[in-house]
Amino acid sequence: MRGCRLLVAAAIAAAAAQAPSTSPAEIRQELEQIKKSRTLAIPQAPGTDNAGGATLLRVDNPSPFRLVVLIVGPTTERIEIEADRMQTLTIEPGDYEIAVRVVGRDVPPFYGRQKFEPNRIFRQKFIVPTI
Repeated sequence: MRGCRLLVAAAIAAAAAQAPSTSPAEIRQELEQIKKSRTLAIPQAPGTDNAGGATLLRVDNPSPFRLVVLIVGPTTERIEIEADRMQTLTIEPGDYEIAVRVVGRDVPPFYGRQKFEPNRIFRQKFIVPTI
């Protein structure tokens, strides 16, 4: 039984060592690398009023590929969204840079800037092009 616990602990430690960057500085650095490459434009997401008062960003991934989404601004986040999923984030209003990489597909990453206004819901939908 003790040997199993050691194996599980070793597996968890190995997974943590391979975990993607999550500090704001590392996320910014990853976004800067994407900006230096050829990118696809991210169109502005129109916002709708949110009676709940929060500023929300909904990211939709209707593609069959996993996406890595980098959000850099007053709120800095790195999220991974599996195929055919969506995720909603509560963010601080302000000016943002967003970059998106497609995992498992050789397409340029997406990049854009957006101002997110308070008390609104914004929706970004990423459709992976076939090249």
